[in-house]
Amino acid sequence: MEAPPDGLSNGVVLRSTAPTPGSPWPTLQALFSSLCGTVPDMSVRLAAALRSALPFYQPPSQVSSEELAASCRSHIDFLLDYRTGDGGMRVPFEIGSARARMGIPLPDVLDALRVGSRFLWDELVTYAHALQTVTDAELVELATEMWLMHDELVSRMEEGYRAEQAALLVTRERVRFSLIHTILTSSDQPTETLWEAVDRLGFPRRGGYVVVAAAIDRLGQVPLPDIERLLRARGVPSVWLLLADVQAGIVSTQRPDALDRLRAELEAARTEVGVSPQRADFSQAAPAFRLARTALIASPPGVTTFFGQSPLGVMAAGAPDIASQVSVDVLGDLLHIAQSDRDVLVETVQVWFDCGGSTRSAADRLFLHPNTVRNRLKRFETLTGRTLSNPREAAEVLLALAAHQQR
Repeated sequence: MEAPPDGLSNGVVLRSTAPTPGSPWPTLQALFSSLCGTVPDMSVRLAAALRSALPFYQPPSQVSSEELAASCRSHIDFLLDYRTGDGGMRVPFEIGSARARMGIPLPDVLDALRVGSRFLWDELVTYAHALQTVTDAELVELATEMWLMHDELVSRMEEGYRAEQAALLVTRERVRFSLIHTILTSSDQPTETLWEAVDRLGFPRRGGYVVVAAAIDRLGQVPLPDIERLLRARGVPSVWLLLADVQAGIVSTQRPDALDRLRAELEAARTEVGVSPQRADFSQAAPAFRLARTALIASPPGVTTFFGQSPLGVMAAGAPDIASQVSVDVLGDLLHIAQSDRDVLVETVQVWFDCGGSTRSAADRLFLHPNTVRNRLKRFETLTGRTLSNPREAAEVLLALAAHQQR
């Protein structure tokens, strides 16, 4: 590199004495501007240095030669314009945004900045030594200023990258929501839109799955916040979306033990959840979603209910108006006594059913004398007009109690 006359570089006077009080930026700007005027192909050399030092930028690369050259020119322009006007702040922000849209990992972007700043600094030091107008003490000050500029450049580019990444995440989540919603609300007849949604979510078109509905107690609550990650860790793919009243999910059951793994995660959450029967055809996803909602209505607090495991509860949930009237008709005068007394009788009858009609087992579970259980059962029969030993009337009582609980 041919050195310009002492003290001059393309018409720019460089300091040859100790730095004056204040920022060393004017000296650095003048020196760098002179260097770029002397070496007009600086951006080309910088691009070559990046390709040589970073495998990511070597062909084939996501970043074309034109894009890399433009980025290098922007890096140089940033140093030339730093602290003047907007300091070239907009360009590195936009470059960071563009790299995020391309899906380039942020560490690779920052590596390029690091290598680029080091290359330009080495060029600057070589040029300053050739001029012999900048002392070593000044170079130390210039180095501090140079790396402050580097930090600012990194900050702006990272800011653009993260802002774009956040926007892309929102967009992806909206698209994902739309795809899942398409499957859960599609008609029973398959359409191209349905199959496109299935394909883009990564589900096989013919594969076992269940639909899950988890209760939301208040708006904005996520009852199963980590369920997708937890199921993925267990080798069970799933997709989820949050609606106004439920968190809904589609869970693949291609693994033989997928339902067991799903049950374990749902029961650990200790919230009301309904799970549909297994289906193989995604054109049946909308009806399966309705069955999952029905199972959810039948689910007691904190319990996961698989459709079919509680047929009476699901039946009552499936026709709530009819079930409610059946409950009133069957329970009769039981509904008119004090609630505390009613709750005691209902609990006793339910435990008695759970114990297979064994009075002694029910007494043990309730910590009561068997005669106390018998007296309660007798009073229940008197108030309802149903005999629990009669299978038909016992079935009516079970259905009525399921509807009563849901009310």
